[in-house]
Amino acid sequence: MKNNKTNFSENITREDISNFQKGLDIEMKDDFDKDSMDGWSKNNSHILLMDKLDKRYSTSKNAFVKYRIYIGALILIISSLFIYSNSIQTEKEKVVENTKNEQKHAIEKTDLEIPNEISSLKQIPKKRRIVAKTIKIDFSNKKTESLINDEKNEINKDQKTEIPSIETNEAEKINKPENSVILEKRIRNAKEMYIKELLLVDYRKYRNKPSIKVEQIVITGLPANFEKKNIEIEELGWKQVDIPYIDYITKTIELFSKGNYKKSLIRFEEILKTYPEDLNANFYGGLCYYNLGEFQKASELFEKCLRNEFTNFNQEAFWYATKTLISQKEYKKAELNLNQIISENEFYSEQAKISLKKLQNEKLISE
Repeated sequence: MKNNKTNFSENITREDISNFQKGLDIEMKDDFDKDSMDGWSKNNSHILLMDKLDKRYSTSKNAFVKYRIYIGALILIISSLFIYSNSIQTEKEKVVENTKNEQKHAIEKTDLEIPNEISSLKQIPKKRRIVAKTIKIDFSNKKTESLINDEKNEINKDQKTEIPSIETNEAEKINKPENSVILEKRIRNAKEMYIKELLLVDYRKYRNKPSIKVEQIVITGLPANFEKKNIEIEELGWKQVDIPYIDYITKTIELFSKGNYKKSLIRFEEILKTYPEDLNANFYGGLCYYNLGEFQKASELFEKCLRNEFTNFNQEAFWYATKTLISQKEYKKAELNLNQIISENEFYSEQAKISLKKLQNEKLISE
């Protein structure tokens, strides 16, 4: 038994207790020791009781050790499961990352091949090109002007104003050069949408599941800049697939917006194979031909726009057709168109005045 008295530093041993019970003298250092021995004598407890207490204490101690072992094992199992779970998650992330790196790349034949009749074309000087930025500004300003005019019309809605139709007298018909473009006064605008801030007709409203049939090949694991590498893919074989019109025109307009006129022109021509009267392909295809110096083809597509059932691009097509005439040095025809635009007093009238004045200053037409 441990002596808990603060000034007692020794232990009373079992041998001391046994000797005391046998009547032998033992050395007791203080009253606490004597009281302890008297307690044993009065209780008449045998020293073997201590063995029972040892066993009881030992059992309790062993149970505590087992409890600690169980807790430790449980913590170890939980930790192992957590580590394993994280390991599995990491492996999944690696698989996903590898999948991303080995995406399937759909390659269209037009991505790799440019027909000779288009590849041989050369862009006109940059300052003369009709770039996406200019078109976007015109569309934005025209839309703002249209809203202002709508507000004015709303204010004056009670006032009926009859707009006289433009008649061409016999003298004008005789003096009018052949094949000059006439801007008809009719309005039938289709549903519109914008891609890269460029205006387009939304043909999803007028065609049943419109799509473009193209030759395509799917390759796994190719980098995005595959076309810069010497890769043999012809042996894999091309397949005819239908691409939704909205997806096809979106990629095409993105190419046009970046100034890639040859590749975007190929795609506009693909659209026209399926939909010859497609206003988007005719208008933007005409701009591609213009920027590539093929003015006759540009003029043909702009005229197709003016004959289209929808009139969304009438003002733009007539204006750019006039610029095409100037580029072709067809100044007399261009003069007639410019005067018509000015007389209509619509969006391009101010630009037409500037162009007309420039032609007069350069003595290309008479004042």
